[in-house]
Amino acid sequence: MDTLWSEKIAFLLFEAVYFLFFLVLSSVSTSTVVYTIARIYTTNEITFAEVMNVVPKVWKRVLVTLTWSFIIVLVYNMISFSILVPWLEFNIGPSTSTGPTIWGLLFAIYMMGFVCISIIWHLASVVSVLEEDYGIEAMMKSMALVKGKMLDHQEIIDKSYIGDHLEVYIGDYDPLRSKDVKLEQF
Repeated sequence: MDTLWSEKIAFLLFEAVYFLFFLVLSSVSTSTVVYTIARIYTTNEITFAEVMNVVPKVWKRVLVTLTWSFIIVLVYNMISFSILVPWLEFNIGPSTSTGPTIWGLLFAIYMMGFVCISIIWHLASVVSVLEEDYGIEAMMKSMALVKGKMLDHQEIIDKSYIGDHLEVYIGDYDPLRSKDVKLEQF
């Protein structure tokens, strides 16, 4: 019995270290890809050395955003399952013919919320790299972006300004501020 518990504890510790390692690598790769694509988008040349210089400056910001995303998903799952599972067990017995239909509908609604959170998280990672906001602030900004309150399809982003901003990464880190983004209307 003691051997079984020690193996379970060792496995859980291994899983915790693996998950932490995965989060760090995920934040580093996200930072790298976002910065590289932003440089390509602004038609600036980019070198491997530049990217390697930027990543240590921004990966912690992405990790904080990733942590907040994990907390939000955890809370979302806890609330969803603590409300829906007892309600479904109480209101839908195994003998009802509508049970599978309602389960399917509620699962689809749950998945829509989960996908929405995932989209907001990925966009928040981009915001964390390119702007001064990170963590919950980046999540709020990305939620506004998803809802279309800050940018829409009729606005053009001033690529030259973003390109100039990205040049700053090569020296000291200076995140892009919301007031610095210059948008032009068609």
